[in-house]
Amino acid sequence: MNATDTTTIDRAEPVDGESWPPPADWVPVEERIIITAEELDALVARYSDRRKFIKAAGHGGRRTRTHVLEAAHDLADQLARVGGANTDGVQHCRSEIVRIRA
Repeated sequence: MNATDTTTIDRAEPVDGESWPPPADWVPVEERIIITAEELDALVARYSDRRKFIKAAGHGGRRTRTHVLEAAHDLADQLARVGGANTDGVQHCRSEIVRIRA
């Protein structure tokens, strides 16, 4: 397959290790997103690019963006510590990001 080929993957069949249909507590990806793509880019960017991301928010949003990036970094640390499991610490970090945005 070359780069110009486009294919659609039909998820009617389960992938190895998955159950189908999804479990009742399954949440669509759109509802599970905690940080935006722009925030993720800033999180993994160089210091100067992170500063540009924060300054682009204007005076009122700078503090929020700074705190969200700090909380997202804490979330990444927590996920790495527990190997990606959904523990109480991970849930706390996620709720902190939501709280900061509110």
